[in-house]
Amino acid sequence: MRSLPAGSSCKEHRTPPDAPADAAVRSLIQDAALVARQPIFNSALRVVGRRTGVDVSGSTVTAYVGIGPEGDAFDLVVTLESDLPNVPPEQAREIVDAAHQVCPYSRATRGNISVELRLTGPAAAAAQPA
Repeated sequence: MRSLPAGSSCKEHRTPPDAPADAAVRSLIQDAALVARQPIFNSALRVVGRRTGVDVSGSTVTAYVGIGPEGDAFDLVVTLESDLPNVPPEQAREIVDAAHQVCPYSRATRGNISVELRLTGPAAAAAQPA
């Protein structure tokens, strides 16, 4: 078992015993997304930036997790919003798509959950129709 690097933190999840099951599951999933997915995907953005020579400094990632019924089970949906303020809008989509291919979290969940990749900030504004 690996330990967290110095200065890192891990959020403990506790659900009250009388909480509805769907609320407990939703809360646990959202915590997992915030603790794990955001920094890992942002690291993947930085790797792609280094490989392609694109300045992705200042990039941010926000993860949203949804859960809902799918037949007799539940399905997860993740939306990753990426803001790459130093990347020209025409390159931002390519960088985010490439990061999704190399991100270990994306690779581990590919085919198991739905993931939507969204651009925010200047890249998103430039992509809007006039």
